Amino acid sequence: MELFQEKLGSFKQSISKIFHSPTFFINLRQRTLKCDSYVCPPGITMAFIPNGLNVKDPCDATQIWKGVGHMGPLGSGPRNSFGEDFKLNGFKWTTDLCWKDSDQDGRYNGYELGDPWCLWTPGSKQPLYPPLSHPGICEPWDSETCQSRNGSLQCNNEMPACDGINATDVKNVTLRLPLSYVPARRVSYVCSLFSLPSDAEYHVIAALPIKDNSQILHGITVFGCDPRRQFNRTDRAYLCNGIPTTPCQEIITGYTAGVPQTCMPAEAGVRIGIKGFRQVMVAFQYYNPTRRQGYTDSSGMTLYYTPKLRRFDAGVSPLEVTHFSVPPGRESFEVVSACPGDCTVLQVASPIYIVLGMNHMHRLGKSETKIEIHRGGKLQQIVTNDTNYKVVHPHYFWYKQPIQLLPGDMLKMTCEYNSTSENDTVEWDVSWRGEMCKGLLLYYPKQSWPSHHCQNYRSVPLCEIMIDAPVFGCHFRSFISNLATTNRTLVDTVIRNCGQNKSCSPLCLRMIGKVRQDPCLQGDIYDLWKETRLVKANTQLMALYDVLTKCEEFYKGLVPDTIFSDIGTVLT
Repeated sequence: MELFQEKLGSFKQSISKIFHSPTFFINLRQRTLKCDSYVCPPGITMAFIPNGLNVKDPCDATQIWKGVGHMGPLGSGPRNSFGEDFKLNGFKWTTDLCWKDSDQDGRYNGYELGDPWCLWTPGSKQPLYPPLSHPGICEPWDSETCQSRNGSLQCNNEMPACDGINATDVKNVTLRLPLSYVPARRVSYVCSLFSLPSDAEYHVIAALPIKDNSQILHGITVFGCDPRRQFNRTDRAYLCNGIPTTPCQEIITGYTAGVPQTCMPAEAGVRIGIKGFRQVMVAFQYYNPTRRQGYTDSSGMTLYYTPKLRRFDAGVSPLEVTHFSVPPGRESFEVVSACPGDCTVLQVASPIYIVLGMNHMHRLGKSETKIEIHRGGKLQQIVTNDTNYKVVHPHYFWYKQPIQLLPGDMLKMTCEYNSTSENDTVEWDVSWRGEMCKGLLLYYPKQSWPSHHCQNYRSVPLCEIMIDAPVFGCHFRSFISNLATTNRTLVDTVIRNCGQNKSCSPLCLRMIGKVRQDPCLQGDIYDLWKETRLVKANTQLMALYDVLTKCEEFYKGLVPDTIFSDIGTVLT
C-alpha cells in the first residue's frame, strides 16, 4: 500500500507539472486549432507571438489591443499588414517574421513586440522586453505617412471644432421652432417648414443646435426640399411622424446626443441658394417617458454658410431596411441589408469619400451594429461598428482621412436587436412603437453619387429592382411589365378559371400553385409584388392579386413540387 501511495503521489506531481507547463495549452492549441478562418480567437492567436496579450493600443496607451493582427482592437475588421504576414507565415512566429517590418514604420516586428534578438518561441522561457509599439499599425498614427498606410484606422474620431464659423465671410440663418407645447406622449415629432437664403450660391459649412428644453429634446433632423417645388413659408409647427413626405426627404444635417454638432470637412459643404436647397423641413423629436403635460419647447438649428464655395458639394446617403419583423424572446436577432456592387457601379460615377457614419435603431437595438464596404467579395473597410449601441446616445464615426467608396463596391449594413423583453413580434415602423434599421453616411462629392438612397425591402435591394437586375432569380420590373404581353395568356387563364369563383376551388389552387413557381411570386419578392399592386395602375396586376390572395392560406400549407407536378397540361 505504501508503494502504491508513493507511485500515486508521483503520478499526481507529473500531471500537475504538465498542466502548469507554459507550453501545454499552446501545444494543445497548435494541434487542434486551424487559424485559416477570417478571424481567429484573439486570445488563442496572440499566444503564438511574443507579448501577444500585452500590446498597447496605438490610440490609447492605457488600453490593450486584443487583436494584434486585425484593424479592430478586439480582433474585428480586416487583417492589418502584420496579420497578413502572420497568415502567410502559417500563423507561426519565426525569425523571418520577427525581422520583417510589416507596418513599414521603420521598426521590425520583433523590436516592436519586445523580442529584439528574435529568440522567443511559443512556450519558451526566453525573457522578453515590454512591447514598444504595434507591429501592424504604422506609428505615429497621426503622421502623414502612417495615415496613408493605416487604412480605416482613425484614433481621433472626434468631429473637428467648427472654427470656420468665425470667418468674416460666414453668415448664419436660424431655424427655430415657435414656442410650442410638446404632446404628452412618450415619443412625439413636431415639424416646421423654413426658407433659406436663395439670392446667390452658398455652402453650409456647419450646423449647431439650439436646445431650449434639453430635458425632453431627443433629436433634430433637417430635410432639404426639392428645389423644383416651392411652398409658402409658414413657420407653423405641426405634428408629424419624423419623416416628412415628398418633396422634403433629403437629410442634410441634424442633432442627437451622440452628434452634438455638424462641421463639414474643409473640402465640402451642403449647397443652398440658387442651385441648391431653398427650403428645409425641420423635424424635432421629443422623448417624454412620463407623458407629462405642460412641456414647451423652442429649439432649433443654426446653419452657417459662406458664398466662398468649396471644391465639392456634400451629401448624406441613408441606408435603410423596411418592412422587416423582429420575433419576440430573442437575445440576438440580426437584420442585414446591402447596396450591391451592380447598383453602385451604375449609381456611383466616380470615387466618393465618406467622412462620417452612424447607425439608427429604436429601443431594441443593441451592439454589433455596423456598416461595411466590401470590394471584390472581400471586406474592405468597416465604416461604423457600434459595439455598445444606445438609442439615446448613438455613436458617430468621424474620419479625418475619408474612407473611399468605389463604383462596384458593396455597402452592407447589419442591425442587431435584443427582443427578450417582448411577448409579440415587433414590426418595422418609423414610430417609436416599431423598429428601424437605418444608417447615415456623410460624403463628398455629391455629384458623384446623386441617386444615393440605398433601401431594402426586407432582403430585397430596391436598387436592383430599379435596374432590373435578377433578385433571387426574378427580373421584377420585367415581370410586372410583361403581365400585359408575354405573360398575358398565362395570367388570363388563371383569372378566367379562378376569378369567377368566390372560394378557392381545387382546380384554382392547382393552377395558382403552378403560377407561384415563378421566382417573382415567392418569398420577399412576392410580398414586395403585393405592395407594388397598390401603386401600379394595372388591371391585370390587380386581377391576378385578387386571385392569388383568394388561395393564399391554402397555398401556404402545400408543397408545390408534389402537389402541382401533374398539372402542366392544364395551362397549355
